[in-house]
Amino acid sequence: MFKKALIEFRTLFILLVAEFLIFLILLLFGLSREGVFLFAMFCIASAVFLSYEHALLFTIISIPLMPVLSVVSDTFSVWRVLVAILAVRFLYRSRKMLITMIRHAKPKNLLHELRGPRLFEAALALFIFFAALSALQAPYAGAAVKQIVFYLNIVVFGALVYWSIHTKTYLHRIIGAFLISVGVIIVFGAFQFVLARVLTLHNFWQYWAENVIPIFYGMDMGYLLSYSNTWFSYFGDGNAGLRMFSVFPDSHSFAIFLIFGFSLAFFTAYDRLAHRKSALWPLFLTIISLLCIVFSGSRGAWLSIGVPAFLMLAAWIFKKGDRRFPALMGLVVLIFILLFPMSSLMIPTTYNEVAGSGSFGSSFMYRRALSAIDTSEESNKGRLQIWQETAAFIMESPLFGVGPGNYPLVLKEDISAAKKGASAHNLYLHILSEMGILGFSAFVLALGAVFIILYRLSFDVSLAEFRAFGWCAGFGFVWAMAYGLFDVVLLNDKALLFFAAFVGIICAVYHKAHLHYERSVYSH
Repeated sequence: MFKKALIEFRTLFILLVAEFLIFLILLLFGLSREGVFLFAMFCIASAVFLSYEHALLFTIISIPLMPVLSVVSDTFSVWRVLVAILAVRFLYRSRKMLITMIRHAKPKNLLHELRGPRLFEAALALFIFFAALSALQAPYAGAAVKQIVFYLNIVVFGALVYWSIHTKTYLHRIIGAFLISVGVIIVFGAFQFVLARVLTLHNFWQYWAENVIPIFYGMDMGYLLSYSNTWFSYFGDGNAGLRMFSVFPDSHSFAIFLIFGFSLAFFTAYDRLAHRKSALWPLFLTIISLLCIVFSGSRGAWLSIGVPAFLMLAAWIFKKGDRRFPALMGLVVLIFILLFPMSSLMIPTTYNEVAGSGSFGSSFMYRRALSAIDTSEESNKGRLQIWQETAAFIMESPLFGVGPGNYPLVLKEDISAAKKGASAHNLYLHILSEMGILGFSAFVLALGAVFIILYRLSFDVSLAEFRAFGWCAGFGFVWAMAYGLFDVVLLNDKALLFFAAFVGIICAVYHKAHLHYERSVYSH
């Protein structure tokens, strides 16, 4: 058994290295539709021939590098195929258990268990149901159906992560896969900074839009980003600062990816220290993740850390639970603040039309942070206007909204504007305007269920390991949800896929903590 597991692990490692090398070949030696197609086929074959457990790990690690399957659609990512393969394999291997569960399920038991992960699952079911009702009156039914299928794909993946974690060992492997994925995007983010020092602004811009983005998001997205993107922060004096965004189409997706990654890296560091193991690599990943969030230049990510910081401070002052954990999270906030002046010394901030002529300006982060409260700044002004128009539409159609995937109509734009990133720049206004008060209520209920799970892990569990996870994951969760006040970045397909895996891990840890509590009660 051990020998078989070792062989499967080696196979997984070889396939991941091969995946990385294929991507580098596409990147360095020219992009072609055939090359991207072969890359996609390699990912699919890996998910088929690996064992189910290793195929799930492969999928989580590969989330940022999932290519488009251009033979289906220029925007059809191969992760959808991998999720379908994993779902079929899970259903087949768990068919006897599922049949038994269905046979013994009783309405009274279901209602009694409607808490924790079960409440979250019920809220998701309601969300999909209300999305379908909203789609019935959507002006563009095709866009609505496509969005609902997208949501279903995401829900299935999160469920697979949750249902597949049966042992502590596999839980740590899932978290490890999560952190490897974060490490991959940080490496490519660092590569961007190096490239930006070698190439001119125009050449860097065009190279990334023409050679990198089409691999993951299709030729149309690459063309769009070749003339319009959010990769740089511009100032009135003509200077610009690169915003790290790695393999994503924008820096916001990169930042929220790192928020989830940071929280699990910090938990891993604590857990390793608690078991007297070296914690250098997870501590390093924690700090680098925070630094890269600063490098992303996302003011929404910067400001929204204030919400979990406030909650941690309140928990520390009122002495609710173990005060060590809010103190540790307060230390994280302090480190994040201190990284700002340090990062200003490292980020390329001035671009001329001579390769390598950029300078490292110490004022970039200061100027970028100040612009967050400048209502005359173009980005802020546009966001405020969009919020006003969205709020006005919600008052007109409060019950069902405009329909899933139909948001451009709220701004009186063509439906094709959705592909160009038309959004409410606020996750909650976006959901409310698309799906109305019913769908929005189910969405809030789902988030509330996750928050309750994290609260119970943080305060009501006796085992320090579970409490530590609750605090770390809770900090990341609240940070990400507060970020939703400034952007809809969570609806980016790979960011939402990562979030689904993150919530799946949270529910699995809660389930383990609940079982631990039951054993301790019955043992006495």
